[in-house]
Amino acid sequence: MEKETHQRKKEREVLIKLFNTTGGTHWIDNEGWMGEKDQDHCKWKYVGCDDDGSIISLHLHNNGLIGSLPPEVGFLRQLKALLLEGNSIKGTIPTEVGFLQQLQVLSLSNNTIDGNIPTEVCMLPQLKFLSLSNNTINSTIPTEIGMLSELSYLQLENNNIAGTLPTEVGMLLQLRELVLPGNTINGTVPTEIGMLSQLKYLYLSSNTIHGIIPQELGMLLQLQDLYLDDNNINGVLPIEVGELKSLRKIDL
Repeated sequence: MEKETHQRKKEREVLIKLFNTTGGTHWIDNEGWMGEKDQDHCKWKYVGCDDDGSIISLHLHNNGLIGSLPPEVGFLRQLKALLLEGNSIKGTIPTEVGFLQQLQVLSLSNNTIDGNIPTEVCMLPQLKFLSLSNNTINSTIPTEIGMLSELSYLQLENNNIAGTLPTEVGMLLQLRELVLPGNTINGTVPTEIGMLSQLKYLYLSSNTIHGIIPQELGMLLQLQDLYLDDNNINGVLPIEVGELKSLRKIDL
């Protein structure tokens, strides 16, 4: 019981830190936050807790947050969903996010986050949804990305991501959506993408990718959308790709 009380106190302190570092007094909606000292923080708006009182979700999207994401968020060890998209959060993604071993959803899109994609994010064994779109991230995609064995959605469009698309992407066997337009990714389309049997949406538009379209894309039997336009790709569309029965939209 004492350990449980200590953990709840620590989690409350994390929420207070988040409130103070992201301009909480000016949030669009901060109902219930920073109330009486003995008030249950699980009743604060946009905070979700489990039956044991541990914080499992923070849904603060489109709520006027500013400033940077505090590293203390890594203390929310039972957190499953962190949704902070559509704010004005700046700075880098704290490496302490890697401590959130229960995290399934991480959405930080539509902010002004910069820096790199921490390799620690690639160590989250339960992560299913990762969206960092529409920020100013200026790193490469870590090769460790292939460790996200449960990942179904990877959205990184409209950043300053450079380098090649790592072959380790082919290890994301649960991936359904790969969204990378509007970066400066170069190199060729990895043949390993053909191993993504669950992939439905492949968006690589507006990069500096070159070379040919690999015939291995013809192995993507679930593929519905294929966008490779505004790159430096040459050659013809492989017959195997053109014969995909599920394909409904294609732009080269």
